[in-house]
Amino acid sequence: MNLSLKNMATNKELEKRIENLEKEVQHLKAVLQYQIRNKKK
Repeated sequence: MNLSLKNMATNKELEKRIENLEKEVQHLKAVLQYQIRNKKK
């Protein structure tokens, strides 16, 4: 098995997971800010 090829695939997978997590974080931040704003009313 070619180790560098396996590492490249792993890097791509990690990049995809990081992208998804960043989107999730942005979403959670937005939800949190929305809730905070609505509590003050």
